[in-house]
Amino acid sequence: MILIGKISKAQGLKGELILYATTDHPLLLPQRQGLILGPPNVDWSDEVPDNRAIPCQVVNVREQKNKPCIRLKGFDDRTSVEPLIGMSLWMPEDQVSLSPGESFRHEWVGLPVTLSNGTPVGRVVRLESTPMGYDMVVVQPEHSKTTLLIPYIKKWWKVDLSQRLLEVDPPEGLVDQNLDE
Repeated sequence: MILIGKISKAQGLKGELILYATTDHPLLLPQRQGLILGPPNVDWSDEVPDNRAIPCQVVNVREQKNKPCIRLKGFDDRTSVEPLIGMSLWMPEDQVSLSPGESFRHEWVGLPVTLSNGTPVGRVVRLESTPMGYDMVVVQPEHSKTTLLIPYIKKWWKVDLSQRLLEVDPPEGLVDQNLDE
């Protein structure tokens, strides 16, 4: 399953929801099958959804202040959608086709990260979306209890998932000072 976004709030009285999207193409959601809503603390990126999953179908998407505003089949008023606020929207991976050079977030989890000079940084814990428009790569150094947050800015990263290679060349001081601790 792929995380599509999180329901951030209800919009209006007719059952619409504002989606904090992690997809680049939210307008395609009405064409997707097998969507589910789930609790925010459950990660179904590599699990099979269980009885906490709510099957749903997006019937309409529109822009509301530069954010996707969705309507779900069977949810026709504000009262019916309010319990969905905070839930995550998931889609089966087979509903997506990737362009060359693109990858799924879960493919990064557990991979080692090194600096461009070969110095080990740690392993990827997860990728987090940010409001700034880029992902944050959360890395766990081998001998540390704290995690590092490294922005995924394309020119900083060399990525070859087939070789399990994640190499980063960030500005001086962003990562190296944290590796000395």
